Amino acid sequence: MQGVFPEITQISDTGLQRKVVEVWIRVLKRSKYRRIEDATVYPSSGFPGKDDNYPDLARIKLVDHTLAVVRGAICLAKLAKKMHNIEVDMDTLIAAGIIHDADKMLQYWKKGDKFVKSELAVNHGVDAARIAKEVGIPNKITEIVRAHSPRVGEVDRSKESILLDHADLAFADLYRSTVALELYIERFKDKAKQ
Repeated sequence: MQGVFPEITQISDTGLQRKVVEVWIRVLKRSKYRRIEDATVYPSSGFPGKDDNYPDLARIKLVDHTLAVVRGAICLAKLAKKMHNIEVDMDTLIAAGIIHDADKMLQYWKKGDKFVKSELAVNHGVDAARIAKEVGIPNKITEIVRAHSPRVGEVDRSKESILLDHADLAFADLYRSTVALELYIERFKDKAKQ
């Protein structure tokens, strides 16, 4: 798992490291994916035409998104310490970051060229938090995972939760603005050729 998520080694609590790995093992076993690296972030609410199927969005791999979010959150935490002397629990931040979207592997599967909603999908964020609780991950981390989804509603926010949410949303907004724009341009070009 260190080869997929090298930031696991930055978690100082080796017991927590093992539990984070166990979350991904359980998710992989319950999913229809063969490897974590095969899962994508798509589909996710907020993309244009969310009822449409945009196979090009499948190029955004779940592992890449997770690494971007974890690394972004770590950078924000380091800046908070350096610029404002704000301490952040790095074990909590990194563990939550690595598992925050693990349940995306249970939300949708690829069926042919399309993605279909899984019968296992309950609620993004809630599913990952539930699995994390199953393996004994502390509540402060499972609450960050659960609360990172905008569908959860208002919750108390820890420093770690705020940093993770902003890193996650920053990359989601970048995907929406770049990938979706590229898709619209391609569709426009196709219609113009007709």
